[in-house]
Amino acid sequence: WIEEDLIDIIILGSNAIDMEIEKFKELTRGKEILVYPCLYFGRPNWLYGINAEMVHALATNYHFQGADGIYVFNWFAHNYIHRPKRASMFAEQLDWLREIDDPEAMRGKDKRYVADRGTPSWAYPHGRIHCVLPAKLGTGNEAILTVLVGEDLAQPPFPKDIEINLELNELADSDTFEVILNKHRLLDFEHIETGIRKTLIPEQLITGYNNVEIYALEGEFVVNGLEINISY
Repeated sequence: WIEEDLIDIIILGSNAIDMEIEKFKELTRGKEILVYPCLYFGRPNWLYGINAEMVHALATNYHFQGADGIYVFNWFAHNYIHRPKRASMFAEQLDWLREIDDPEAMRGKDKRYVADRGTPSWAYPHGRIHCVLPAKLGTGNEAILTVLVGEDLAQPPFPKDIEINLELNELADSDTFEVILNKHRLLDFEHIETGIRKTLIPEQLITGYNNVEIYALEGEFVVNGLEINISY
């Protein structure tokens, strides 16, 4: 289709988080074809519910990857315009729509960067083929994850707080594990109801693809989610 100039725009994904935007930009090089990733409103790959932090993080990442713009699906800001009392829950989407086309407008906004997750299904057979999570780990097993952070945290405005959260299920007190972020071991995690968390400093993250390795040293547990929360 691209080679034969049959299309003007490619819209990538639905209900997905990670998208190979760079590869589609390579395919369209030299063509007047726009590449728009889809920012889905709901529960992208069943990971929480979408909120402002995820919207800003996803849109920031897509621009970082070279997207020509953002396509939105299942957004309902128009319902709020026509029926503000009945659709007040969609009011904040108006603000998001004014921001997601401009990375600078999202600078200094709180963000939640997440590792994609999910398994292929009849409804979404291709959007999850690269997902690692959820991953059930036993003694000696590992999960290697990637989280894209598409902003330079060394540039102002500087974040007030950065936190990495790992959602772990079936974790027993006797289970031991090791977490390595960008080849550096993380120590002194705080145990919380959903798993573990730790405060980070900007120097521990890179602008781009961050690698997180989780090793089960002893015991069995499920790695269900990974997120990096940035607060300004």
